[in-house]
Amino acid sequence: MSIAGDKWCRGEATEWVLHENVVSLTGDSFTVKNGDTGALAIKANAAIFSIKDAIQLLDADTDEELCTIKSTFMHMLPTYLIQRSGETVATVRKDRVSIHKTIRVYEGEASFNPITNTTKSECLLQLHGGMIMQRNTEIYKGDTDEKVGYSHEKRFDLGGLFGKDEYEVTVEAGGEIVLL
Repeated sequence: MSIAGDKWCRGEATEWVLHENVVSLTGDSFTVKNGDTGALAIKANAAIFSIKDAIQLLDADTDEELCTIKSTFMHMLPTYLIQRSGETVATVRKDRVSIHKTIRVYEGEASFNPITNTTKSECLLQLHGGMIMQRNTEIYKGDTDEKVGYSHEKRFDLGGLFGKDEYEVTVEAGGEIVLL
């Protein structure tokens, strides 16, 4: 079951394209399109001048909220809450020390030990990005080696000339499209 409903979890691998507006007056604005059809699937509604940074993801067909990603303040490391209908369904946090720039997604509203940076919440995903110039991110299920997705930033695309970055995202069968 997907955090945003069954529509966002498929029985086969799927391809998606994320277009990020790097130069935007409205904040972290982006869209997600189906990689096969080009159809708009997800819209991001962000506000740069809000008290708390938040990005609301909307189903492009229905304008229904899929989730809202909110930054938190009282943490030593950048921490984000993924909420659905006001309930925290996941917590996103970067590992304190990591060779692979690891980011982990935990179930629910995870609380962390300030010394060890550990939590009792279940790890849902781990994302491993490259160092310095590498623009690839591999995504794994929980604390396993089971790859559930892959992301690659395109280096040379026309959108780059107009302040837009583009990422190709592959979600393996059964993977959580909205969460990835």
